[in-house]
Amino acid sequence: MSHHAELEEVQTSLDELHARLQEVVGYGSIIVGCTQEGEMLRDFSESIVKSAEQATLAELALHERVARLREALKHLTAAPPPAAESEGAAATDWEAAEPEPEPEPEPAPPPGPDLSQLNISNADGPKELLLVIDHDEKALLLAEALLTADGYRVITAQNGFEALDIYRYAGSVIDLVMIEVAMPQISGEEIFNEIRTLRPDAAAVVSGGFSEPARVSAMLMKGLNGFVPKPYKQDRLLRQLHAVLSRRRRTAVPAPETEEWR
Repeated sequence: MSHHAELEEVQTSLDELHARLQEVVGYGSIIVGCTQEGEMLRDFSESIVKSAEQATLAELALHERVARLREALKHLTAAPPPAAESEGAAATDWEAAEPEPEPEPEPAPPPGPDLSQLNISNADGPKELLLVIDHDEKALLLAEALLTADGYRVITAQNGFEALDIYRYAGSVIDLVMIEVAMPQISGEEIFNEIRTLRPDAAAVVSGGFSEPARVSAMLMKGLNGFVPKPYKQDRLLRQLHAVLSRRRRTAVPAPETEEWR
């Protein structure tokens, strides 16, 4: 099998593994959070998470294999062709070689967003920066209190359009977004889709009751990382976010540039 064919085969397997992993973790979260037997199924949930972690290790191994194959292909394509001798004598040793052009300096990375322009609760906290989106002020304040008490830094938004403006500006440094499913004006699903357009690797979970299973299932198929049931319970909320952020740290990729804050 050629390197190109093997690379395509591994990449296909990797994509399939990632899709199945998202489904296992997402549906496991829904089973435990939204059924009356959820507490009884906690042990089953932990088994799902362990299986997901093992699958993640397999996914990382495939990523390493892809990287090795790409490196091998790069060396193969970069190998110079055999030099053809011209008619007459070959080039002499004293013939001066043309100097290689100096590489152009790499452009400086763009500056990150100025977080002082944003209202961040617990701005000096030791944990990740989260964006929490919920039109219900009481639920938003409760989530903010639970998360900041555990060390997270939190930005809140009650309006979907405001939330997207914040993400366009600071999405490169926001580690996770929690979106209420039943947002007015612009739905939770639309907010999720736009965030994934801005940053395909964005970590996102949705929150709410389980009144719209079809919508949540559609988002899970698009890579949604989990579901947090409401009303919030501290242990469930923190456990779900910790699991998502732990997976993100293991599989993190560079973030795209963000726009200037308006």
